[in-house]
Amino acid sequence: MPANNEKKAKPIKKIKVAGRWFQYKRLTSSLSKKRKLLLELSLELVNCTDKEELYETCLRKLQEGLGYDNAYLLLRESPRGKIRLIAYKGEEIDEEEARRVIDHGIGLTGRAIKCKKPVISNDVTKDPYYVKGNDKTLSEMVVPVMCDEIIWGVLIIDSHKKDAFIKLDAQIVQVFCNYLASALTRLYQLERLKYKSNMESAILDIVTKAAREKHIEKICQDVVKELSKMTRFTQIYILKTLDETTGASQLIAGRGPGSFDEMSQIESGRGLVGKTIRARKTLYFPDVSQAPEYVEVDQKTKSELDIPIIHEDKLYGVLSLESPELDGFDQGDIELMEILAKHLGVLWAYSDLLEKTKREALKDPLTGLWNRRHFYDCVSKEMDRHKRQNDTFCIVMVDLSKFKEINDTHGHSEGDKVLIQVGNFLMQRIRSSDILARYGGDEFVALLPHTQKADAQIAWSRLANEIQRIPLGDHGLHISFEYGIASYPEDGTRASDLIKAADEALYIQKRTQKKVLRAESRPNPNNQRATHL
Repeated sequence: MPANNEKKAKPIKKIKVAGRWFQYKRLTSSLSKKRKLLLELSLELVNCTDKEELYETCLRKLQEGLGYDNAYLLLRESPRGKIRLIAYKGEEIDEEEARRVIDHGIGLTGRAIKCKKPVISNDVTKDPYYVKGNDKTLSEMVVPVMCDEIIWGVLIIDSHKKDAFIKLDAQIVQVFCNYLASALTRLYQLERLKYKSNMESAILDIVTKAAREKHIEKICQDVVKELSKMTRFTQIYILKTLDETTGASQLIAGRGPGSFDEMSQIESGRGLVGKTIRARKTLYFPDVSQAPEYVEVDQKTKSELDIPIIHEDKLYGVLSLESPELDGFDQGDIELMEILAKHLGVLWAYSDLLEKTKREALKDPLTGLWNRRHFYDCVSKEMDRHKRQNDTFCIVMVDLSKFKEINDTHGHSEGDKVLIQVGNFLMQRIRSSDILARYGGDEFVALLPHTQKADAQIAWSRLANEIQRIPLGDHGLHISFEYGIASYPEDGTRASDLIKAADEALYIQKRTQKKVLRAESRPNPNNQRATHL
């Protein structure tokens, strides 16, 4: 029998947790340690303002405080981003394999993301769901990092021992992951606020700079250039609307890959840009592979945002953006780009107004043809082109025959109608590359690029014969015209010299025509004798 002064040994108290027996004192001590660690982590997460620091702190505390062998954080950078390996403590894992597991939703990681709950395997050698990673791993716990139904990713914890985890471990780590998800959400919201503020300021700068330009092509090119510096979008295009019914457009500014054939398809009205033009509203395609109208310009493109550029109900064009990420645009992106598109609409309308005012100043108010000033500018540009390409061109001076008689007989109103109709007649028959202007009074002048004098002579002789058969004005009048042709550089190397040469050729033809008419009107002596007899 034991001596009276000997103390009786106290039985070791045990507790059953998840089907396993643990020493109560050791378990409560471990739980107390884990709760303390959880409190420390939660405080650090709240105060953390740097993501890299956040990840490092989490993994270090987990490994040191909880004694796990390996810990891996696989997270998204944004709620719509891809889950990837962000940081780890312990043994390295294959990033390609981790990406495959995530993308295909397989393994314990896939189960945890799908069911949105922690998944524990205390013997991975017998678990059919486990995807082998590290040869030493015998137990694995995967806990989703979630906040407000947004799955930021997962925390994977490995142990080299079997039966390393109990349900309480999962609950404690899940609380930690919830704190982490809240911290990530808060940091993301701060980033988005900062991004939106910076973007609003940048858009204001873009619009301010663009407003200094007068031509819409240059404005759009500047906008694309500046926008590409401050966004993650791989392709940025601005297209001008040509036909709202078909959706046809014309690319006037862009950044990104793309062949001529692909852009031609988009410009012809095919693709998502054409659909946006026809719809006249913002269209967002989070997965372009699901859009039948999509025309591939870049293989990396996963999502596309198309915003119509409208001002006062006029559709000027489309701002088209592409992202290499699925669902790569959030509501903030859409709102910011719509603000930019509205500013572009105002600038576009102003540019069009300036261009229209400029064109009107260069046009003849009666016929709507170009005036003499603009014609001289066109001739000067054609001379510059000739210096580069060593090509020739012609100038044609036109003068209506007996036009004064129309004004004297039928009035100036009838004469104006005849001038307008002659101008329309010539415009409908010349080439699109030719320039026709009213030179003054009843004189017209034409610039014919890439034209030899002999070819010009044939064409304008045909026009002179054709117009005599067409009734003009309210009285069905018939009129003819004479013309003179000068060729560059054969007849002059200055605009004034060419105009003078064409004018001289015109009056030579006029004098020749008058001689012919006088000869035809002079009585024939042979006819007179025949009549007398």
